[in-house]
Amino acid sequence: MLTPECTRNVPLNASPIVPMHKYANAILIAPLLLIGCGEEPTIQRYEVTQPVAFDWPVTERREAEVTVDELSWVWDVPAGWIDAPEVPDQLLADYRFKGSNAVLPGRLTVSKIDGDAGGIEANAMRWLQQLYVTTARRLGPNDKLSQPMSIGFANATFVELHGQYQGEHIPTRMSAAILQIPAEGGGVFQTWFFKLVGDDATIEANRKGMAQMILTFRPKGTARPDLPGIDDIDASDGESTRESTDEQ
Repeated sequence: MLTPECTRNVPLNASPIVPMHKYANAILIAPLLLIGCGEEPTIQRYEVTQPVAFDWPVTERREAEVTVDELSWVWDVPAGWIDAPEVPDQLLADYRFKGSNAVLPGRLTVSKIDGDAGGIEANAMRWLQQLYVTTARRLGPNDKLSQPMSIGFANATFVELHGQYQGEHIPTRMSAAILQIPAEGGGVFQTWFFKLVGDDATIEANRKGMAQMILTFRPKGTARPDLPGIDDIDASDGESTRESTDEQ
């Protein structure tokens, strides 16, 4: 579990519970509350390479299943996304898809940590350093962190981060969702991370796919949400969850 210097967590009850379909469009836009925190000492930076001649296969949308601690979870994997040939031990799933340039495919990873995983802000600051923002101690002017919102059984916070350019084969953007599942006796049972990385064009082109994954994430055996437009979400639509602020 992370133990950052700053753990000023955003309260889970900061926004009212409303029907899940209200968030289908909100997931697709840059979230909005600017806050900062301390640095995390151990950083694993992103370098996602793919041979220029790689021929991306045609795949249909499918349902993925992962079992963690005897609990099984499922979600939709968008059409055109493939499983990485090797999934690192710290991840539950690792997907790749065609990027905007031949040497940088898009990538979405899924991981889970028990409890609150050190807090929302601490993870956001650590991810900035993964994107080569090595001196950052606060989110930048274009980085966004949403208020938490309820989506079914979890509380979701959405993160938009911009990194420093290090070459065409290294991601410069991250769009992530942090899903915290409440514990029966209070607090957080599990924290799940859905992290989409790539360049600007790749992120914008795959917001729809990420939204579909998050909105269909659920315990195995529960019905797939029948939400208006879940299979045809337009990444150019939607309203922000909170207006931008320069609050420190």
